[in-house]
Amino acid sequence: MVKAGFGLKNTLKKLFVGSAVKKKITKKIHKKIKKIKPKRKIITKIKRKPAIKHLKHKKIKKVRIRKKTIIEKPKLVTKEALLVKKFSRAKALFLLKRKDSIDLILKIGGEEALKIFEFLVNICKEIDEFTLTDKVNMQINFVRSMLYKLYEKKLVSFSRERDKKKGWFIYSWQAHPERLKYLLLQAKEDEIASLEKRLHASQDTFFCPKCDTSVDYVKAMELMFLCETCGHKLEGVSSAEVKDKINKHIESIKKEIEEIKKI
Repeated sequence: MVKAGFGLKNTLKKLFVGSAVKKKITKKIHKKIKKIKPKRKIITKIKRKPAIKHLKHKKIKKVRIRKKTIIEKPKLVTKEALLVKKFSRAKALFLLKRKDSIDLILKIGGEEALKIFEFLVNICKEIDEFTLTDKVNMQINFVRSMLYKLYEKKLVSFSRERDKKKGWFIYSWQAHPERLKYLLLQAKEDEIASLEKRLHASQDTFFCPKCDTSVDYVKAMELMFLCETCGHKLEGVSSAEVKDKINKHIESIKKEIEEIKKI
């Protein structure tokens, strides 16, 4: 009986002690959880709020930068782009009738190039090179060489397509008379620049009335004031007269420039 009682006491003690230990452990765990919980809440608040603000701030900045770039960087418009505008057929033909425009095309490729360019302006659309040769009555190789000369000055442009049956490329050409206007204005401005140089460097000159050739004073002295070709006596021309002629020529060119700009 004693043994049995003693054994029960021990088991009760063990149970009591075990429950007490469990209570202590649970109390400690609860304390730890209480300490941890508010920390977690604080951490989440600190992390989330500034992160959201930061993202919003970034988005607003990006939009502002895009708007600024559009406003601050406009497209550059060159002098050529302002002058080179598409012409109507009537304007193009009117420009081609001018003597200075005809002379310019003749310098580029001669009468054949002028004929081809006039035909392309009259059509006012793309045409393949084979039909162009038939219309102009020239050989295809010669037509191609003239077209390439015009293409160097950007007076014509081409597009190509591959023939499905034969496999080679077929080139189609189109005229750009608006480019002719730009080239004419450029040529006139260059002419004014060269005349202004002559104006600054003008001196007393001597010319032959028969041959219509002029030489400076030093050359006239060497020739004993006689013409090289015909031997006629040279006549003197003062620098003031030469300057007047150059100034008049410059004024006439400026008027021509104004007329071309109106087209």
